[in-house]
Amino acid sequence: MSAYHVIAIPETLAQDVREPLKAPRYGHPAHVELAAGYGPCRLCLQKFREGEEDRILFTYDPSPAWIGIRPPARSSSTRMPAPTTTPRASPRSSAT
Repeated sequence: MSAYHVIAIPETLAQDVREPLKAPRYGHPAHVELAAGYGPCRLCLQKFREGEEDRILFTYDPSPAWIGIRPPARSSSTRMPAPTTTPRASPRSSAT
């Protein structure tokens, strides 16, 4: 079994998004909004503070990615932050 590693995007890529507010590779407009979810930020791999931080959504290879509007302190971790919510139980179907 192989290990799962999360690699942060380079600061230069984040700057290429922040300055023109466009996705660097695709040219799509980036969207700025107050964090309504906890993230994580693809630059520092930390969770967003919901309702407190602005974040930028942009297209990145070809998935959406979030980064903070301001440069954060970088993390050297290759692990995703611990979840802030517990998984919800899914309803089970019952045979009658």
